[in-house]
Amino acid sequence: MSARGKSSGAGPDALLREARALEKSGDAPGAIKKYLSFIAKHPKDPKARRARVVCASRMMSENMLVEARALIERAPDEELDDPDVCQSAAQVYAYNGMLGEALSIAQRGAAANPDRADMIATLATVLVYKGDHSGAVSVLDEAWARGLDSDRLDNALAGIAPRVDRVDEAIDRLVKRLGGSLTDPRVRAELGFHLADLYDKRGDDRDAWDAATSANGESERVRKLAMGMGAPSLGNLLGVFAGRIRATMDAIDGDALAGLAPDDKGPESREGMVFVCGMPRSGTTLVEQIIAAHPEAESAGEANALEHARKDLWFVPEHMAQILDRTQKGKWSKIGGAIWKELTARAGEARVVVDKQPGNDEHVGLLAACAPGARVLITRRDPRDVAISCYFRNFTMGHEWAADLGAILGIQRAKLEMHEHWLRVIPEHAPWLHVSSVDYGALVSDPEPETRALIERCGLSWDDGCLSFSDRERLVPTLMPHQARRGVYTSSMARWERYIEFMGDAHVRELEDQVERFGFG
Repeated sequence: MSARGKSSGAGPDALLREARALEKSGDAPGAIKKYLSFIAKHPKDPKARRARVVCASRMMSENMLVEARALIERAPDEELDDPDVCQSAAQVYAYNGMLGEALSIAQRGAAANPDRADMIATLATVLVYKGDHSGAVSVLDEAWARGLDSDRLDNALAGIAPRVDRVDEAIDRLVKRLGGSLTDPRVRAELGFHLADLYDKRGDDRDAWDAATSANGESERVRKLAMGMGAPSLGNLLGVFAGRIRATMDAIDGDALAGLAPDDKGPESREGMVFVCGMPRSGTTLVEQIIAAHPEAESAGEANALEHARKDLWFVPEHMAQILDRTQKGKWSKIGGAIWKELTARAGEARVVVDKQPGNDEHVGLLAACAPGARVLITRRDPRDVAISCYFRNFTMGHEWAADLGAILGIQRAKLEMHEHWLRVIPEHAPWLHVSSVDYGALVSDPEPETRALIERCGLSWDDGCLSFSDRERLVPTLMPHQARRGVYTSSMARWERYIEFMGDAHVRELEDQVERFGFG
């Protein structure tokens, strides 16, 4: 029997076993329900604290920010002295825009646990979110002065070193740490990507490339350890992905879209939904931040609402044409309503909700059927810069292909072909869905006119706050600590030129072909 089909046992251990089984199967919503049931039924159990921490973490990964905050606020006061609970609470409050509360609880946790390096690192991270970089580095310096020594402290410094002129020190600490007895591949990957970024900032291109290559090797180790002996090769993963993309484009063409135009029978208009999608590292987070800074808009983060709808419909390439042909408009309206409900549960009752799930570019055909009036913004950035940015990025979940440059280029070509398809077929055959592209280079080179055009395309009136989005208190759920309080910057433009000599001739030729084939450069 599957994890989903098991019946709940009466005892606490049975509930925890079911929750863990659901996690392992990939059913995060089901696991969250089991953890909540355990906490409600067994609040005094010694495992309740850990269950609260894990549940809050899963809620954050599902962008259930309001629910995570409610869970933390129901914790007994004494639990807030537990460093694990404090860390979760600080993160939850920060992403709910409650930076004062996040700082207060992080300070409480650090005071109660002065010898817990991870708690000190959490306090430093919250200070970074608040824009207090000197305060953050002071917290770290005080910990080192007390004799604390941890990869978490090194990691925290690495994230802010360029802003506090400590790059050389941060590099030395990471090199020493990675050359020591550290064996956990997840931690080695995280520190390795930080090291690559710091070498990049210092202009040590060869060292940066080597550090990124080593970090990607650790990421690949993590994937293989997680999947065991049956782990498919990256080549097989690429083949599956590219095949699915081609089949989706074949299934949803002009003929398949015919007859889906909304009328008095439905579907209901969904003008408040904005989907920002594209290749990872192509500017999706920047676009998300800009729109979410508008007073009438909010971010739902990287939500899975469209993926849930796809699974419920069995909307896979081999069934797409039949489903588009047979599903009544009233049913499509209900599906659109369910997607809107899931998004607003994450973002609140804003008039416009932004979903920044890069993989939603596969679900544009589904949106054409169920969400007339919705906006799809496909981000475009020079493929050479996207490839380098992916290679240097520590993707903590998903995007396993990013550990190999060849796989990155294969995924990128498939996505660019798909984006070209949507930008051609949707305006002609499904104009009730608003699909357009956003040029990353133009947006960072000339922010104001491009931002004004972007906000207008979202159906919003102009607000000056969209130009100062980095001052916003509430963090968008996909923002990393090192991105906090950063506005538009051009330093990553043409970054690829520094690394072209390390890519290999075949990869360079592929990138040059992508630039020409898809109209970049």
